[in-house]
Amino acid sequence: MDKDLRDMHERLVDHMDGVSVDEEKQAVSSLIAADPVWAKAWEDLKETRTAILHFGLRQKVALIHEEMKNERSTVKTGNYRRMIRPFLSVAAIFIFLVAGYYFYRFYTISPEKVFSSNYVTYDQGTLRGTEDHPSAVEQAFQKKDHVAVLLLMAGSASSSPKDKFLAGISCLELKNYAGAKTYFKDIIGDKQGNGLFKDEAEYYLALASIATKEYGPALSILKKIRDEKQHPYHQEVTDKLIQDVKMLSWK
Repeated sequence: MDKDLRDMHERLVDHMDGVSVDEEKQAVSSLIAADPVWAKAWEDLKETRTAILHFGLRQKVALIHEEMKNERSTVKTGNYRRMIRPFLSVAAIFIFLVAGYYFYRFYTISPEKVFSSNYVTYDQGTLRGTEDHPSAVEQAFQKKDHVAVLLLMAGSASSSPKDKFLAGISCLELKNYAGAKTYFKDIIGDKQGNGLFKDEAEYYLALASIATKEYGPALSILKKIRDEKQHPYHQEVTDKLIQDVKMLSWK
């Protein structure tokens, strides 16, 4: 079993480094997609790489990795253990740093921090579908009168997707996350709205879900956005954001 685990790890590392031949790449990709054990090991490997990058160790690790590859191809088996011992000491330091980094993140992370670090409010310059004659809701939003926005929405029998979206953002600004989720879900489920503000609503719904500690739904939305390269918020959903929400779900 230990040999199987070592073989799996080496194949995953080669897959990540891009040194595998095409057939091996396809085989490893299939294993990651079909086998939960391989999938979990692949996710763990990616998270470890991200942590190392955060410590600025990428170049040093690459250099050591290249030296080990060169040495491994030239030394005899009997001398291999003596050769690799210094590298194991360095690897132990890396592992300690990575573990420390993750412990620090785990104990200092909070839904408030994740929300605030990924939240960017909407302004008039970023609004899609702005008309020459803005609605009363839009005018109130332009003035940053978020309370007025919600009062106008409460007294309206029907509203456009844009007004609903602005109301959702106003709720976020007022820390009324439950109200924000209601507006964003309404936009996403509105088949008559022609998809207007659906993409925006998805991203901000994920943030509102993080704020209310509903990490499962938040992760589902974020992974969907990450997998859709044409999604306007695709680049906002970073590996770090995904990892942060996962860590929150472990608490």
